[in-house]
Amino acid sequence: MRLWLFSVIAIAFCWMTGQTAKKHFGLEDGCVKKNMYMHESACPGPYRIYFAFHRVIFDCIKVRTKCPRIYKYNEYNTLKECQTDCALLMVPVIKNDDVTESEPETKKPEDNGDP
Repeated sequence: MRLWLFSVIAIAFCWMTGQTAKKHFGLEDGCVKKNMYMHESACPGPYRIYFAFHRVIFDCIKVRTKCPRIYKYNEYNTLKECQTDCALLMVPVIKNDDVTESEPETKKPEDNGDP
């Protein structure tokens, strides 16, 4: 019984240590968690800008609000930080570097006005 209790405590401690070492606590808290905010008219103070993951377009967006920071883990200071944290959920950027060989264009005779 003591060994079982010790192992449960050790596993819990290791898990908590691993979670606090992360900057954001995984996808649930960092990217896809839906938080409730006050209405913009109820928030005093100057505007501030932060980045958040948009769950419809699957990309990080810039958000401008007058509300103070309430939630710790889903408001990012930089776009790069948001993209790094939510990279698994973002739509991959596909670059088409392959140049396809199109059919060679046939040269048309120059029109010099002769019938």
